[in-house]
Amino acid sequence: MAMVLVAVALILSSTVTAPAVSHRFAPRQRYIGASAPLSGPLRHPNCSCVPASLCRPLDTPHPSREIFGAYIHDRTIPHLNYSGLTTLFIGPPATLDLAVICAAHAHGVRVVSSVGFPGALLGPPGPFNPAYAATPAARASWVRHVLYGNGSASSPGVATVGLDGVLVDIEKYKGNRSTLTALIAELAVELKAWHPSSQLSFALSVMPGSQSSYYDHLALSRLIDYVFVMAYDEWPFEAWPNGTTVAAANSDLRTLQTALASYKTIGVPPGKLVMGLPWYGYDFPCDDNATGPPPPEGAPCLSSGAGKTPIKERAVLDQLKSMAPHPPTMFRGNASASLYFDFQCTNQSKECPSGRANTGGALLGRHQIWWDDASTLRQKYEYCRTLGVLGVGVYSLDFVSYETSQGAANWAALTDVWPRPAQPPTVLKTDDGAGCSCSTARLRV
Repeated sequence: MAMVLVAVALILSSTVTAPAVSHRFAPRQRYIGASAPLSGPLRHPNCSCVPASLCRPLDTPHPSREIFGAYIHDRTIPHLNYSGLTTLFIGPPATLDLAVICAAHAHGVRVVSSVGFPGALLGPPGPFNPAYAATPAARASWVRHVLYGNGSASSPGVATVGLDGVLVDIEKYKGNRSTLTALIAELAVELKAWHPSSQLSFALSVMPGSQSSYYDHLALSRLIDYVFVMAYDEWPFEAWPNGTTVAAANSDLRTLQTALASYKTIGVPPGKLVMGLPWYGYDFPCDDNATGPPPPEGAPCLSSGAGKTPIKERAVLDQLKSMAPHPPTMFRGNASASLYFDFQCTNQSKECPSGRANTGGALLGRHQIWWDDASTLRQKYEYCRTLGVLGVGVYSLDFVSYETSQGAANWAALTDVWPRPAQPPTVLKTDDGAGCSCSTARLRV
């Protein structure tokens, strides 16, 4: 423990004074409903998997490359391809399903959830409050809540459900960056002391310079296992003359290289980066609707961004079906490696799906949808391999149609380019301390 604290202090010495972490999460901490003290990564008391040791976090070494998959709806559970992942993220409104955790562990997949984002399944409810990082006492309380919950079933902790770690997702933070780094330092110390093989990551912008006033990217990267780079929601990527902006890619191929260079410039190596890519796009209402003749199909869509809405890949399929028997021309941005097409939205048009039409006329007229399919994602996955990053991530596995070939095509693009590294069978400790080599999990009935 002392060696861990010394290491954290050395990491932070150039940027922030490391807090004194004098408290310990002692064995008196208990799992919800448990009768035995918590003294490490014990199994959840309500575990119903066989063997019960599957409810424990993994003891295996971290893989040589990361393939991170996120899902946020329980309906996606039957479609999870555990053998194609190294880390599975469960986010709201999905539930922390013990059967999923056990099945993932049986396949050697770590399971994490998030803290800091409104609605996150771990930590205090609501948006992250900078006061959580302001004082040693506040930091200790926040870390305790993340790891052990608040004693109620509605507020679990990493340890209370057998998770393998946590993704910190504190976005739009405007507090002191040194105290935020101190908070993550304390979380890292306590998480690794609880279970040395646990995983800690932090979701950060694809453009670190845009966050540098409030986030110390280099110091954070040294405290965690990897940075999850959110290579999406990038619009506007570039401005046109006179400050105008046009509809453009949600995740531009060029940004991947720019992000890598930006992180390298501040000292974060590629091997600390997992590039998160989207399985969704954006629908842009064009600002050129009210004047002049209609522009040619596929022409630049001048857009201030007002009214733009995210659109899942499966909803793009629905959009295209609604345009039959006259499908639009599908264009491909060669520089961005993204797809786009036009459609016209009217109050009477079936091509303007419910929820995206506006009876006041603000969203009527020409629209342009920018999105990715399996072919453009494959190109981006391949490019990430050439950059030498630790891995790639998907947000979110829910956003494709599993009733069509779309879901299988997206999974194939991921696993073909980023196959999971070879791993020995998952060896977990049984309740009597013996080893168990497990390849499948099942529920007790």
